[in-house]
Amino acid sequence: MDIVLEKSLINVHCKGMDSIVVKDAPGMVRIFVARQDHELWRNDPDRRVSQVVIPLGDDTWSVALHKHHCDVTLMPILGDVYNVMGTPNVQAETTLMRPYRYKTPIGSHEGKFELLDTTWINLHLMKYPLTGPKFLKANIPHSVYVPKNRPAAWWIWEGAEDPNYMPTVWSNDELENFSFEGYNLPMTEERLQETLQLIGVRR
Repeated sequence: MDIVLEKSLINVHCKGMDSIVVKDAPGMVRIFVARQDHELWRNDPDRRVSQVVIPLGDDTWSVALHKHHCDVTLMPILGDVYNVMGTPNVQAETTLMRPYRYKTPIGSHEGKFELLDTTWINLHLMKYPLTGPKFLKANIPHSVYVPKNRPAAWWIWEGAEDPNYMPTVWSNDELENFSFEGYNLPMTEERLQETLQLIGVRR
């Protein structure tokens, strides 16, 4: 439990989502837990974004479409979890997004996003319920949607590394101005106990 506490984090990727590390890298095994106050509800593809007004605030996604540094397998534990994927398609309903690259300055633990192209890209986005193990190659962009005010949890198993990985994401937010304040906080024992109880684990 001490090792789990040391490696786990609060507010990973978005506010209200905890990362519980069960096994450290290589081959990391984690549980992502979206608490009731999570922001994953903002990643609903059915919330279409206007092509006239640049989205701000709650209209923006909380977790951008992203690739992984390795293959991953997702497995649901609790609640309704949806895998979100997108393809360029201007003939279907689309959401406008732009590409960014995540950069970590030398000697810093807090990175930043660099806008790669000012052109808005039309992406056709679909959500698929996570009902069992879902394998994703590292180079397949995806995000996760969970309904508002409803907790959820899922396993993440990490697999083979992608030697060509580039930390590129797609978002409808102005990520070059994104603030990392309040993200990736050290896990506390009280928070860990609450999160484990939420998914039915008793110490």
